[in-house]
Amino acid sequence: MADLRFYFDPVCPFAWLTSQWVRTVAAQRSYRVEWRLVSLRLLNAHVDYAAQFPPDYEAGHTAGLHLLRVAARARDEHGPGAVGPLYQALGSRLHEHEEPAGPTASASW
Repeated sequence: MADLRFYFDPVCPFAWLTSQWVRTVAAQRSYRVEWRLVSLRLLNAHVDYAAQFPPDYEAGHTAGLHLLRVAARARDEHGPGAVGPLYQALGSRLHEHEEPAGPTASASW
């Protein structure tokens, strides 16, 4: 049983920053983290992206759907323990490299 359930969308920079803190605390306290999937695109389905967000914001959330499918497949094929390491790899690539994240960058995956 997990000590903490952490919900994330791979494209969310705020979730990424928080996940780094969670990993640090989990290591220091020997907490078990259950990495759970959540879609910002689906949560924001009612939002008028054009009126409330900068251009390409919707495309970023939509790209998150593709990465969530990858994470769900990894979980289904390899168990829930595969999600944390996959998120670490995806998040590092998306949020810590100099390459721009977005629709054009997704082609390099």
